Amino acid sequence: KVIENELSTILCGATRKGHFDGVLTVVIKLLHIVDAHKAYFGKKDFQQYLLIKKMAESFFLGTEIIGCEIVRENDGLAMSSRNVRLSAVGREKASFYASTFKKDLPLSEIRQILDDHDIKVDYIEEHFGRRFIAVFIENVRLIDNFEMRKN
Repeated sequence: KVIENELSTILCGATRKGHFDGVLTVVIKLLHIVDAHKAYFGKKDFQQYLLIKKMAESFFLGTEIIGCEIVRENDGLAMSSRNVRLSAVGREKASFYASTFKKDLPLSEIRQILDDHDIKVDYIEEHFGRRFIAVFIENVRLIDNFEMRKN
């Protein structure tokens, strides 16, 4: 079993204890079985991508971990199979959350705006030069992140 005790304790890992240990254990076994030269992971779950990349480097796996950019819907919402679980009203809220999240405002202000629109914020944080968010809309958990502009 692969256990990681630093990066996996923040963001999604803060409320999903052991989740990333399971992910890393499955991925390391898969990479050993297929002996891939390259493996591609989406940056929508940037924390997972970073954990896998660091694991591959730490265990000298010989597999290059490549991050794939986030694919977005026309309204800016990060593509996810979960998006289809939203009603029309929920989809409008999701579009609103996606645009609000990217505004150049303090995190506390963004959280308040989303709260005022009945969007439950799990977390909104900044790490590694990126802004991260997880929200619940109609009991559907949506995540997103983006690289912050350097001044």
